Amino acid sequence: MPHSRAKSLIESGHVSWICSHADILIIGDTTPHGRAILESLLLDPPHQCTSRKVVVELTNRFDWDVQWGQDMDAYYTLFRELVKQSERDGRLEGRIEFVANNLAEGRWIEGRIGVSMEGRVRIVRPLGIVKGGGYEYPNDLPPQNKSVVATQRHKSNIHSYLLHELDLSDSLALFPFGHKYGGPQNLLKFKAFLEIPYQFSTMKFYENIASGVPQLIPTPRFLLELYYSGLHGLPIWDPAYSLATLDPGLLTNRYSLEWAKYVDYYAPEFESFVYLFDSFDELVALLGMEDLDVEKKVRVKGPLFYETYRKEIVREWELILMK
Repeated sequence: MPHSRAKSLIESGHVSWICSHADILIIGDTTPHGRAILESLLLDPPHQCTSRKVVVELTNRFDWDVQWGQDMDAYYTLFRELVKQSERDGRLEGRIEFVANNLAEGRWIEGRIGVSMEGRVRIVRPLGIVKGGGYEYPNDLPPQNKSVVATQRHKSNIHSYLLHELDLSDSLALFPFGHKYGGPQNLLKFKAFLEIPYQFSTMKFYENIASGVPQLIPTPRFLLELYYSGLHGLPIWDPAYSLATLDPGLLTNRYSLEWAKYVDYYAPEFESFVYLFDSFDELVALLGMEDLDVEKKVRVKGPLFYETYRKEIVREWELILMK
């Protein structure tokens, strides 16, 4: 949403109407869609949002789809002021809270607006719940088979390489890019799920753990190698999306493995539920195992872990909404 549209929604009274009907507002998924509400927080009555609290749930990069140029500059200025005013004795103290389901969101903001977000973004992981337990498995996909590993094509060359250069077509069930497969319950009918990370955070990662789906994932080092080879990219490796530290003298190398610690797939709390491979040879070895989940027993331990973990997540949301 551009500033002009946000201004129009504020002046028309639409924002005031929304805020008058909710004690707590949650801006979820795509933050710029709630730009009018955020801008109104810095205005005086009668245009200021009157809701007791606004929760900004940063799940899809806070500046997604904002146009570069003056509008982006204005948007970054808005966020600097929101962060400043959310501090102790600020006009928005206790009225706005930033929440993210991953560690990368806060660092992304830091690199864009030049303000530290340390201690300012509460990390609350996804619940890992699939609506209705999932959906039927589409009949136009490869047949479910516990002797092969499922995977989904991305906008990269990696899967073509696996199938045609490494001749792994008998070991992999490939889903087309963007094709629905019915959720993790359907993945359980395969040996495992091979994921080549294309974002630093995805909901299906958590859903798979919660449902007990073993996941095969390249190590950060090997994922970087795939980037250099032109087989697969990840935004944090791309110069166009480079994340910077606040100190220009300490700019993180745009291809640095240090950024892996902000990627969900490599978070220490989830290492017991993923199988990492550091080369194509290691991947081939995993694919060739009759029971590759014998070591970590993700099918059993994943759901047990998430049953307890989900309660912690709910408690975090209670603290956010009730305080």
